[in-house]
Amino acid sequence: MNLNQLRVFYAVAKEESFSVAAKNLYVTQPAVTIQVQLLEDYFGVKLVQRDGRKIRLTEAGKALYSYAEQIIKMAGEAENIMADFKSLDQGLLKIHTTRTIAKYYIPEILSLFVEKHPNININLMAGNSQEALDGLLNFTSDIAIIGRIDYPSKLEVIPIFTDELVLIVSPNNHLFEKGEIEIKELHGKPFIIREEGSGTRKLLLELFEKEGISPNIVMELGNSDTIKELVNKGVGLSVLTWKMVEDDVSKGLLRAIRLCNKKLMLTFDIIFHKSRNSSSLIHAFKDLSLDLINQNQIKFSKLNTWNAYKK
Repeated sequence: MNLNQLRVFYAVAKEESFSVAAKNLYVTQPAVTIQVQLLEDYFGVKLVQRDGRKIRLTEAGKALYSYAEQIIKMAGEAENIMADFKSLDQGLLKIHTTRTIAKYYIPEILSLFVEKHPNININLMAGNSQEALDGLLNFTSDIAIIGRIDYPSKLEVIPIFTDELVLIVSPNNHLFEKGEIEIKELHGKPFIIREEGSGTRKLLLELFEKEGISPNIVMELGNSDTIKELVNKGVGLSVLTWKMVEDDVSKGLLRAIRLCNKKLMLTFDIIFHKSRNSSSLIHAFKDLSLDLINQNQIKFSKLNTWNAYKK
């Protein structure tokens, strides 16, 4: 029995979709279909049946699914134990994070980790928070570093830092003249927001729902630099972390506005699967990150006064 075929079948069965499984596994849908067919050929039974746009498991597929979950978990544990035999003299650490975190938050951590462990190779994958979380759950990555979203109980979560989310507008936007605004004034305003699966998006939409605000969402984008460019051109408003917009605000490309009596803080977490909690590589990276932050070697700009917004 081919373990990779079993992993693909498990992903399809879990998501009840070939296309979603393909996206989570970062392969094409035809490749997923072929792997499942090969597994069916190996066992000589039908495992999956299509039901419209979704799929359903046959009785044989249901039986295999429960075993597949256990086998994949044990395979991950075995890989973890074998990695420990190598110690930290060699190895590969697969980190899945977001494009924002990769660019603005963890270069110092990565460079110091490589300096301390020069024989460890790092495979850094960047997407959004949900994609990084899926990679961790599918065992295609060892660590996820993301802005907080909802996590299943099988994961261990360690907060490492927070940053403030700020409302950004074009320098020519009339809202800036007010200095600060009530959140109700955002009702109906054009907004450019992050894509589905983003921690920033989740926090913002939760606030809108809580306050009964219905913004006019004109675009959903996965690239924060593009969002900033469009805000600068007056296409709409947006909300991003202060670390991301600090330079743009200081150069006059963007303006940041305070929401009266509202302060949105996005927490960033290191996450790994509990079944891999004995991995020396994972713990080495986690411990280094926490040590650097506790020693204040990793610093983030803070918004202590209104003057910080009004540069």
